[in-house]
Amino acid sequence: MISRARRTGRRLPSSSFAALLLSGALLAVALSGCSDSSATPAGPTTTDNGLPSLVLIGDSITHRSADVLMDTLSDRFNVTIVADDGRTIAEQQVGASDAALSSPDYVFINLGTNDAVKGVSLADAEKGLIDMAAKFPDACVAFATINKNTTIPVYNAKASALNDFLFANANHIADWNARVTKGYMQRQPVVLDGLHPNEDGKAQYAQIISDALDTCPTRAPGP
Repeated sequence: MISRARRTGRRLPSSSFAALLLSGALLAVALSGCSDSSATPAGPTTTDNGLPSLVLIGDSITHRSADVLMDTLSDRFNVTIVADDGRTIAEQQVGASDAALSSPDYVFINLGTNDAVKGVSLADAEKGLIDMAAKFPDACVAFATINKNTTIPVYNAKASALNDFLFANANHIADWNARVTKGYMQRQPVVLDGLHPNEDGKAQYAQIISDALDTCPTRAPGP
């Protein structure tokens, strides 16, 4: 869960390459799609393989990567995905509460992108993540940073502030923002519209989740 700890993540330089590779119009479409919470919520996607249980809670970034996440992680975990397009932290609290009923061994949370898009205050976003993590007192909880490599400065500033909060307070982090930054720097973007992973990005997203969970204490499957 989130705890007050010394910041262990490095401060990332902002990438000027995003502006070269993304147009404002394309990014606006991506943000619109990411923030569309009017769609009918998808039910949780679950495997049942007798391995330690893992719940992934997210928005469209996780939802649209579900097939790759399942393929990559189900050899290690009994995976449940609770993710829908456009969801803020507050909008996924009910789904997180439902998932907590199964007492999972591991939890991964990638939320905050839509909070930045919709203008949710940093204080409310931070409190929301703390409240969500507290629903899983017996689980190892890991978090994803959010991509701040867009052409919208206000969004980038909010994303950066939330990432700083995670680095300062979370024990287990999958640094998605660093992967996006690296992709732009190498002229090999891992997002197809400024926010959502392309096929290579989905594979890298799954890998950094796996790596973050490797930093958790080893756990046997729950009862």
